[in-house]
Amino acid sequence: MKEFFESLKQAREKRQMSLEELHQRTRLPLHVLRAIENGDVEKLPSGYDRLYIRRYAKEVGLDPDQTVRDYDLFTGRRAPVKPQVTEAPTPPPSPSPTRSSRNTNSRIRETLSEINWDFWYRVFWATGILILLIIIGYFSYQQYSQVSQQQVEIKEISVPELLKEIQPAAGLTDSVQKTTVSNPQQVAPTFTVILKGLARTWIREIRDGVDTTEYILPKGLARTIKAHEKIKFTIGRADGVQILLNGVALDPLGDSTQVVTSLVVTPDGIIQKYVKTPKRQKPRAPQTFLEPRTPRLRPPTPLNTISPKPQD
Repeated sequence: MKEFFESLKQAREKRQMSLEELHQRTRLPLHVLRAIENGDVEKLPSGYDRLYIRRYAKEVGLDPDQTVRDYDLFTGRRAPVKPQVTEAPTPPPSPSPTRSSRNTNSRIRETLSEINWDFWYRVFWATGILILLIIIGYFSYQQYSQVSQQQVEIKEISVPELLKEIQPAAGLTDSVQKTTVSNPQQVAPTFTVILKGLARTWIREIRDGVDTTEYILPKGLARTIKAHEKIKFTIGRADGVQILLNGVALDPLGDSTQVVTSLVVTPDGIIQKYVKTPKRQKPRAPQTFLEPRTPRLRPPTPLNTISPKPQD
């Protein structure tokens, strides 16, 4: 019997496999592997010894079925094969339900032991991570498409177009429109200003002292303005806009804590610039409510008593 367990150990050493490596492949405890190689059958869990022998033999390159049969033969669970007798063989007894259920349970344990659980563990986590990445990518694409649809392009409207739009509502006539609009040759633009949005900010512009426009310039958008004499700006955030005059970038107007109250741009450049830093209001101290005082009651004043007159 000792030679049987020695043959298992020799098969492992022939493959140059250590007990630690065999433990990682079979997922069997080290003390079980040592008990198998030392022939300590009593230390093996009852009912699982044949399963452990099969796993051991499979990893060291032996035939699992033949190894289990040899193990049963050495341990006395199966008698050696006897020569055939000329007598008529007796029919084998029908297996009892208890024995068949045990065989079924042993087959289930053997099948589970042959499954590569490490492979299916990696497949499970890889599939979960892939599904999570697909979900994140889908929601990111939906958010990007919504943001791209919400971006509004700033369209410049001239005074004649504006009058055409408000004429039906205000009841203006063609004669009033003709007197309002001046000769296009006289107001031909002589310089161009480009506003590039660096941060979302509010802007008011007055072109040539006539056309006034207020809008919010988002980050990443640009607005082109053409004028004849000058353009006056009021900007809610000094660092939110980059100004280009005829394609040449001007100096920064200020930082994020400043407001441009007045900025006049002409074909020669900036002729007026007022930058203001708003004062932050100090937080008010929380109001404390005084407890109502209980009024003190004064003792009642004694009434004037009339003393009786003495009798004669």
